[in-house]
Amino acid sequence: MTDVFISYARSTEAQAIRIDQALRALGYGVWRDDQFAAHEAFGKVLEERLAAARVVLVLWSAAASESEWVRSEASRARAMGKLVQATLDKSPLPMPFDQIQCANLVGWNGEPSAPGWRKVIASISERVATVREPAPDRTDALAPKAPVPRAAEPLLAVLAFDNLSGDPEMAWFSDGVSDEIQQTVARGTSLKVVGRASSFHYRGADKAAQSIAVALGATHVLDGSVRRAGQRVRISAQLIACAGAVTLWSDRFDGELTDVFELQDGIAAAVAKALRVVFAPAGPSAPIDPAAHEAYLKGRRLYATSLDKAGLDDAIALLSEAVRLAPSYARARVDLASARILRFRQHGAEGPYASTHAELLAAADDALVLDPNAGTLYLYRAMLEASRVQLRYESILERALALSPNDSAALALASTFPARVGHFAAALALADRALALDPLEPVATTMRGLWLGVHGATSEATRWWKRALDLFPESRLFLANAMSLGARDWGWVEALDRRAEERRMRSGELRSIVAYADALRTGDPRFGDELTAFAQAELARTGTVREFLFGWLCELGRNDAAFALIEAASFEFVDDPRQPWYGLTTASMILSPTQSGALIADSRFPRLCARLGLADYWVESGHWPDFADQEVTPYDFKAAIRAVADPG
Repeated sequence: MTDVFISYARSTEAQAIRIDQALRALGYGVWRDDQFAAHEAFGKVLEERLAAARVVLVLWSAAASESEWVRSEASRARAMGKLVQATLDKSPLPMPFDQIQCANLVGWNGEPSAPGWRKVIASISERVATVREPAPDRTDALAPKAPVPRAAEPLLAVLAFDNLSGDPEMAWFSDGVSDEIQQTVARGTSLKVVGRASSFHYRGADKAAQSIAVALGATHVLDGSVRRAGQRVRISAQLIACAGAVTLWSDRFDGELTDVFELQDGIAAAVAKALRVVFAPAGPSAPIDPAAHEAYLKGRRLYATSLDKAGLDDAIALLSEAVRLAPSYARARVDLASARILRFRQHGAEGPYASTHAELLAAADDALVLDPNAGTLYLYRAMLEASRVQLRYESILERALALSPNDSAALALASTFPARVGHFAAALALADRALALDPLEPVATTMRGLWLGVHGATSEATRWWKRALDLFPESRLFLANAMSLGARDWGWVEALDRRAEERRMRSGELRSIVAYADALRTGDPRFGDELTAFAQAELARTGTVREFLFGWLCELGRNDAAFALIEAASFEFVDDPRQPWYGLTTASMILSPTQSGALIADSRFPRLCARLGLADYWVESGHWPDFADQEVTPYDFKAAIRAVADPG
């Protein structure tokens, strides 16, 4: 039995495909009329599929209103009580469908939090969830006989448990316990779990299961409370089906802080049994020093939410304390290694580069010995390898995502690897998968905005960055990315610059982006002169130049200056992991015709690709960058790349 049958006019097939993909990402089974077998009779199959579907989603448009097929399908769905409808344009609905509630998907770009999309998901979730077997009586508190889930895969949201300790300062502890339970379920099973950033957004009165189903597409919610008195802790938990807000299971767990992992694993095991998911809880078997656990929970919370160096430094200090107190504490070691690598790549080495690099490699390897299933850490460790090794990213992705298939942070981080070799569509797909699991995850939010911008979806990228800046108003990183990717829209840059001034967020980086945008607008050569001098000074100081500067110089008409720098610069980091590797994201901009079209169009560009190791990768793998078949260069791009690639 299919969950959703989509009815639409052929002229709106692109929108129907986007909706189809979004529903599948949430675990629903979907049928559209592109799935006919060649031998099947059209009318007969439609009747069978309509009868078998739990929901018929009609996508109204001017063309759909004129279509006899769509009107017939909508009428049958209405008669069977299966109709959910949405409008894709502003044309009036035909009678009697204009008298029935209809969601507004006009201009919907895939954003999971859009009101019209939330309305569609709420209606589908309610109707799909009603087709279930009755729940038998519960006979065992730890192994409940839950209702049989629908055929589509469940999506669980683990909420931040309420702090009932009487001390507001203990909120970090209740959040930490919830986070640990979420990680145990997500890592130990194929069950899809909404990411922390999104599920922890809902607190207090916002915890209504049905509202969370609308906002996140969740089918189930795990909520609870934590009460701590000294070294004693009591955790109460309940599993709720979002449809009808029915409590499927509840229980209470008491114990000492030294047994907190056993309590958390017990809850995770009970939830898994309630959802008929078979997995073995993963967690430390030996007791952990409560002080180490407290430091870890505080550090983990900071690490998951910090968007700047100061927050990352504080998280590293707390995680380091946890590891000092409990050297065999695998989760603390994994998060500490990941956080330190992230700081290293984003903000540079705290001490001598070579010794810091070696130390981080050893720390990552030690953590992976303790927890070889830490998929995200494999991606972080890969940042420490030579750039040419990074270009062969497929095996790293496969291993990491096989271990963490439902980890939104891992998916978001993994998206940087295809972007680095010009596969922006693939990068965007990974970011979208991450956001389907965790719509508020900050790294995924960043990556989607970046990949939309470099992929050339300018208007959609602008809408996305507006949303991101509303969600994370104090992030200078988000502001800089939004401004840089929209540098050709002076009105956009001006508005963001005013925002930076009002919030006292102006920095040297932001001022440089504004100056670049102004030079693009006016053609004033002075900034081009300054940028050339800056790049030459960077070359003298470091021996190389950050790749995005080549794109900027060419966009300002300074191609000869850019390629003189390219010829003089060292790119030893391509082969030597001890050398600085400039960026997971900025380097991808040179492969974007939207951002660096003048650089790509220059016949000397393939030489740069060869020096960065890109040419060898493309020729060897056959996986060319997205623009390779788009005729964006005045020369034969593939032939030029083959000519400069190393035949060995």
